[in-house]
This record gives sequence, structure tokens and C-alpha cells, in this order.
Amino acid sequence: MNPRDRELLDKQTRGGLPPCARRRVHDYIVTHLDQKITNDTLAQIAGLSTAHFCTVFKQTEGMSPHHYVLQFRVRRTQQLLASTEMSVAEIADAVGFSNQSHWIQSFRKIVGVTPGGYRTVAFKAVTIQMAHSKRLNSPDLAAERRPGSSSK
Repeated sequence: MNPRDRELLDKQTRGGLPPCARRRVHDYIVTHLDQKITNDTLAQIAGLSTAHFCTVFKQTEGMSPHHYVLQFRVRRTQQLLASTEMSVAEIADAVGFSNQSHWIQSFRKIVGVTPGGYRTVAFKAVTIQMAHSKRLNSPDLAAERRPGSSSK
């Protein structure tokens, strides 16, 4: 048995958050990302005491509920930075960070760059991708790719 299968089997035999409770918790996080999300609230949604919820959540997800929500917020931040022109302050608020400094610090710790730096890189990547796509679809290049055509 490979290590990954063994790890999955260990998680199943040790217990963990039931799939239906996991789904409810995840759905709650998604719909309330812009609000304060507490372990108490998540435990209540799962139908467990807070202490037991934190234990089984960590068994299931491999991290604490707080860290899971934090990572989820950072992933959503990445999406918004790359796909919208919302200001940094608007994004911080939209993903549930009331303190912009904490948001920047958390983002940098998880992603490795600041939100502003990430946006710069993301927009450069999109610009390069668009330029490359336009170049590939240009009539001159299309003629070059046709069998029997020569470009001189």
C-alpha cells in the first residue's frame, strides 16, 4: 500500500468530520467569507462541541479550522486580484479581513508575495498570454503554418 492510500485509510479509521458535516461547513465558509467566521459557529453547523469539532476538523483537513478559513480567504483574494480591478481595500473587505495589515501579512505568509505584488505578476501573465494568443492567431502566422506555404 502506498503512503497516500495509507494516510487516507488512517483518516477514515480514526474518524474525522462526517462528509455531510464537512459539506455544510464548507458551504457556510463559502457563503459567509466576507463575515467573521468562528470555530463556535462552524462547530454548531457541524453539530459538534467546539473542542471536538476542532479535533475532527484537523483530522479531516490536516489543519485547524482557523487556518483553513484563512487559506480559503487568501485563495479567494488571489482570484479577485487576478480577475477584477477592485481596490486592495475592497478585496480585503470582500474576503472578510477587517484589518488590512493582517490581510497583507497573511497573504504574504501563504503566497510569498504581497497582494499588490501578486496582482502585478498576475496582470503581466495575462498580458503576455493575450499577446501570445494574438500572435498565434495573426494572419501572417496562420499563413506560415499552412502546409506548402513559405514565409519569405
